[in-house]
Amino acid sequence: MSQNNRVLLFDLGNILVSLNAVSAIWQRGSSAGGSVSTDHFWSSSKAVHDYESGRLPTLKAFYEALRTEHPMDVSEDEFYLIFRNVIGDVFPGTQALLSALRHEYPLYLLSNTSAAHWAICCDEQKLDVFFCKAFLSFKMGVMKPDPRAFQQAIVEMNSDPQNIWFYDDREDNVMIARKLGINAHVSFGGETLYNDLRNHGFITEAVLQVVQNREKEHN
Repeated sequence: MSQNNRVLLFDLGNILVSLNAVSAIWQRGSSAGGSVSTDHFWSSSKAVHDYESGRLPTLKAFYEALRTEHPMDVSEDEFYLIFRNVIGDVFPGTQALLSALRHEYPLYLLSNTSAAHWAICCDEQKLDVFFCKAFLSFKMGVMKPDPRAFQQAIVEMNSDPQNIWFYDDREDNVMIARKLGINAHVSFGGETLYNDLRNHGFITEAVLQVVQNREKEHN
């Protein structure tokens, strides 16, 4: 492993895996319908916040709380399928990139997510194996951009904030991280993330060689 002190901290959705819309839950024109209003509702929903903070213990409890906030246009079974499919595919090349980076730098994850979605990332996508630790909102009891999420990560990573390089797709999360001294950057999965890491000096010759070898194995 490299002797420098830099540490990599990644968001999950839209950084490592693609995300699919939840608008189909209200597809027939209820008050939460429409992509813009749905995104706003989802991000401000108490039910979503409580579930992803671990305060709602089951997916069933989340479903009941969410439909109380906004009546749904889909059945319970349809809701579960739509919610499960929020987690999309891992961005192309991401697993090869993480495999290479972890031999050079400590890798960590900081994500607002639920137990149901994280299970997919572990059981099907095998993303958990790349990280020293995953800081997950449903386990931490707090969500980004709350500073406490970043502060807990800083303490447990035992790193100087200026040595932590954080990549997230949301400006509000990045701004809070920067206020705490973290080297935080707005990015997006796939080529954008790769280019950001290259521009910041993380794609060394050793990393590049491992990435290329992994890609050859899968071709």
